Amino acid sequence: MAAAVVDFRPAKVSPKKIKKEDGLVLEFERTPDILAEVAKKKGERFTVGFAVETEDEVEGGKRKLREKKLDLIVVNNPTVEGAGFGWDTNVATLIDRKGRVEELPRMSKRELARRIWRKVTELL
Repeated sequence: MAAAVVDFRPAKVSPKKIKKEDGLVLEFERTPDILAEVAKKKGERFTVGFAVETEDEVEGGKRKLREKKLDLIVVNNPTVEGAGFGWDTNVATLIDRKGRVEELPRMSKRELARRIWRKVTELL
């Protein structure tokens, strides 16, 4: 299973069109933590998480890896030039369950997918 989910969603959904002259105030609520739910039922499954971090990527990744009982986490920082949203390239850090950190340079997203898959097969 793969999912790219947001951390927050609108708290209320309007059943009708909101008119311009009425103005708009948006309130948000947290979304369920899918990885936390997966961690509760992990069993022998090999799990990979993906995280966006804009500060302290390695520390944030290690914390999530531990809390979510992951085998591997792929962390990326979209504020890095040529990485993340809107680019054909990305920069990522792989952290495995033994705490090994592999910082990958900018590469195509296709090549990054290959590198992630290679790491998964090494850890199986």
